[in-house]
Amino acid sequence: MVLEDRICELEDIDAILQAKARFVERFDEIVNARSTFVSLDELTTEDVVWESGHFGVARGRHQFHELLERYRSRVKFSLQFLAGHDVQVQGGRESALGDWTVWQPLTLDRQPWIMAGRFHDSFVRCDEQWRINHVRLTEAVLAPWDTGWHEPLVSPEWPDTL
Repeated sequence: MVLEDRICELEDIDAILQAKARFVERFDEIVNARSTFVSLDELTTEDVVWESGHFGVARGRHQFHELLERYRSRVKFSLQFLAGHDVQVQGGRESALGDWTVWQPLTLDRQPWIMAGRFHDSFVRCDEQWRINHVRLTEAVLAPWDTGWHEPLVSPEWPDTL
């Protein structure tokens, strides 16, 4: 790989990292009742897919907005922390995959909870901007803050659906 290609790849990775950071920040702002869905739409494709074993599946922006409405009707505080990223640019710099570890304190039904897991996302380049087109969240821990995480790591107190 020539130097110019390596620089372009690093710039793409940086842009993807920034897009993901803005995505979780805006997601939290929406949940914390300070923002509208439009702020997330700027970072996703029209056919975005969101999937999670404990939060549900949404296909397309309309369903994603509905999922967020259900989520924020019960979750009144959210603050996601991302770490341990791995981003791989593919397809002639037109697509990419990214993995992150997430740690998230949240307030569910007025009770403090902790969620930890991994994001496995895909991105596409649209009009020279990287957009998220698939978010897959694999939860490892969903536990009340006061009792902490232990077996089972997903507490039976966690609701079946939000």
